[in-house]
Amino acid sequence: MSRVLHIAGVIDALCVDKLSLIGNSQGAWVAVQYALLHPERVEKIVLISSLTIANSLAIKQRPTEALEALNDYDGTCDGMKRILQSLIIDPKCITDKLIEERQATATGPGALEAFRAFGKNSAKLRENPVYALQNDMTKSLPTLTKAIPTIFIWGDSDTFALPETGREIAKHVPDAKFHWIAGAGHQVQTDNPDETSKIIRAFLQSRDA
Repeated sequence: MSRVLHIAGVIDALCVDKLSLIGNSQGAWVAVQYALLHPERVEKIVLISSLTIANSLAIKQRPTEALEALNDYDGTCDGMKRILQSLIIDPKCITDKLIEERQATATGPGALEAFRAFGKNSAKLRENPVYALQNDMTKSLPTLTKAIPTIFIWGDSDTFALPETGREIAKHVPDAKFHWIAGAGHQVQTDNPDETSKIIRAFLQSRDA
């Protein structure tokens, strides 16, 4: 929830009264939580491949190599490369420069310790009945997508948040349209930026959902 409060602070600091939100993975969960707290300020929502939202809808996903790569990240360049290989479909996009940049961010002062603490405490927080209630979107997300135009974009080759997981989410939110990107993985905006941008632009510019 601290991420939600952070983005709320940024929006307030910029004096933005009304906006549309786009979030990928955990960022999609943050976008939804912000919209639930401030529905009057949100025009439209774009949610991209989010296992975190699936968890909030009590949708269970089978274990995957991609999720294991993230959980096992040990702060090394090899560990970062393994994560990127699970997130990005085209291996040519996983350059040494990208690995170095992501590695530098992930191992900055306090970053690795925060990552390990996050992983350790997430399960405990989900077991806490108060937190579980705050995280439960089984009723709030369908209500939100009925009130605020919302779309999902999902890669049909996602190995992190599996396509089957996206299809289960679709059953819970019939008012949200799903767009499937052929040959794309967890970061569709990286794997197929042209198609992703086209979908987002058309949605945001349209007068209806």
